[in-house]
Amino acid sequence: MRSNRLSSCGSDPSITQVDSAETTDWEVISEAARCGDVLGLLRCLAAGADINCARSGTTALHIATRNGQTAAVEFLLLNGAKINVLDEKLNTPLHLAAAEGNTLQVCQLLKRGADKSLKNADGVTPLEIAVDGKHADIVTLYVCFFFFFAVSIGVSRFSLLFSRSV
Repeated sequence: MRSNRLSSCGSDPSITQVDSAETTDWEVISEAARCGDVLGLLRCLAAGADINCARSGTTALHIATRNGQTAAVEFLLLNGAKINVLDEKLNTPLHLAAAEGNTLQVCQLLKRGADKSLKNADGVTPLEIAVDGKHADIVTLYVCFFFFFAVSIGVSRFSLLFSRSV
C-alpha cells in the first residue's frame, strides 16, 4: 500500500494531503503507533496495510511499546500484531516495555502470551532488564505470572518454593 502521509499525531479525516510525497505502510503505521493514534492505525488497516510490516525488524508494536502508547499496543495486539517479533537488537516488545518500566504494557504482553524467556542481543531476558532497571513492580508481576502459570498446569505452590529446577 502506498498512501499520503499525515502530518501529525491524531490523523484528521479532513486533512487530504499534507505531503506530496508518497510514503510506505511502515512510515504511516509507525507514525500512528508512535503517537498512539488508534484511529490512524484503524485507517491503515482498513486501507489494507500490513500491521506487521517492519524496518530493521522494528514493527508498529515495538514503536508503540517504546513510546508508552498503551491503547495503541492493545489495538495492535487485538488486530494481529506478532507479539514475539524481534528488532535488530533482538528485543521483543516485552523487552522494551520492561526497559521503560511500563508495568501496564508488560501485563498486556504477558496476558497475550509474550515469550518471557527470549534473550536479546545482549543475552538478557525482559525480567533481567526489569531487575537491572530496579522496576520492582514488573518483577513482582513476573512472579505472579509465573505462579499463575505453574498452578494452571498443576504444579503446587509448595513444590515451587522448594524446587531448584523450576
